[in-house]
Amino acid sequence: MIVFKIGLKNGLVYLSSKLIFYLFLKIPQIIKNQLFFLNFVKNNNLSIINSNKIFHVELIVNDKPLKLFLRELSSDVSVFCQIFINREYGFITNILPPQTNNNIILVDLGANIGLTTAFFKCIYNNIVSYCYEPEPENYIQLKKNIESNKFNDIHCYNSGVWDSETQLNCSFARGDKQFWSVRLFKDKNIEKNIIYVNTLKNILSTIDRSIIDVLKIDVEGAESVIFKFGENYNYLKKVKIILIEIHDGFDCRARIKNILEGNNFILSDEGEFTVGINKVFLVN
Repeated sequence: MIVFKIGLKNGLVYLSSKLIFYLFLKIPQIIKNQLFFLNFVKNNNLSIINSNKIFHVELIVNDKPLKLFLRELSSDVSVFCQIFINREYGFITNILPPQTNNNIILVDLGANIGLTTAFFKCIYNNIVSYCYEPEPENYIQLKKNIESNKFNDIHCYNSGVWDSETQLNCSFARGDKQFWSVRLFKDKNIEKNIIYVNTLKNILSTIDRSIIDVLKIDVEGAESVIFKFGENYNYLKKVKIILIEIHDGFDCRARIKNILEGNNFILSDEGEFTVGINKVFLVN
């Protein structure tokens, strides 16, 4: 038998490293994300000011200046990391060439604070974006981020998407009560946090465009209500690319994939998104 003697000093170092690792695991993910974000800001010499618990960040994306407002210790920072550090949408440029003479039409359902539109605006000069965000505080931040950059051709709506045109309540879907986890539901006994919602069909029909290049759907489980067997989704034929985050807690992934495949979309997975590409777009 071989016996290793590590000594008191090495033993204390080993135990200390284990304790630090254990404590790190106990740190809430939202704090880890903020530390990661601040480290990125420091390493890239970005301009940042913290005022009234709001980060004012200035950065350059695709040679374009960008000013963003992110709420401290919130999901805003996590979304920033996903989009601008991890480049969550980087694969889109392989499908839609950045240089095109035609307008790129983006419909963003669950726009949150507008970081998706801000990213695409830096990639595509001629993008026209329709942003739908039901949560009031998110919507305020969305408008702030759009206006601070003086973006044109951006249309913002304080509303959500459902299977009918109605009014719903909203609350946080997760225990962390973060602003990216707003859930819509109907309870006639609750008279606060009332949100206007419309159907996916009505939303797309009111957008007077023959082609929608990208339809992004990140609606915290409402996709399980939007996509139902037996409904007619023929109106999706004008959509080139669908990006949808399917939340498995609602047991709807197989159903949604079946519906999209039945409506001419080839599906793949990119990070948290299920991506559908219209076959007609591939031919053309």
